[in-house]
Amino acid sequence: MTTASRCLLLLTLPLLLLAPPSNAQSDADTSESDAWTDAMPVSEMTTAFDTAADEEKFVFIYVYAPWCPYCQRIEQEVYTDGDVQALMNEHFVMVRVNADDPEETHQFEGKEVAAPDLANRLGARGFPSLIFMDETGEHIGTLPGAVERDDFMLLMRYVGTGAFRDQSLEAFTDE
Repeated sequence: MTTASRCLLLLTLPLLLLAPPSNAQSDADTSESDAWTDAMPVSEMTTAFDTAADEEKFVFIYVYAPWCPYCQRIEQEVYTDGDVQALMNEHFVMVRVNADDPEETHQFEGKEVAAPDLANRLGARGFPSLIFMDETGEHIGTLPGAVERDDFMLLMRYVGTGAFRDQSLEAFTDE
């Protein structure tokens, strides 16, 4: 991916941000919203890049905080969608990082890293942060904030098909 394409992707992605989120949920509601992980499995960071290489997929890292209403919204309205789940499973290996939990650790670049530090190293600057990487760990793009289903599907097709390598998001959208 060229530097110009990467810059375009990073400049274009924020345009897809949502309006303000719905009201915060109780802890009971939050646990129900985790049911999407059955249909869209979450991998450990230690195996995600090897799995992505073996299966010719990309790595999608979802950086969240349990209290975040934007995160709750994307989990309820986007990740529960069957078409999103199918596209995610076809093109991506998903990793979930609770950046609000210093006790959660991940293996990254040969070191054990606390989730908040990992989120910082990955460039997450808010919740949620949706990070696309290739199987070698090269950063493709980051979308800060929640995104609506149709926009998320577009981004997953754009990255998942590898179109980001040789065309702009705008050109891809015009097809």
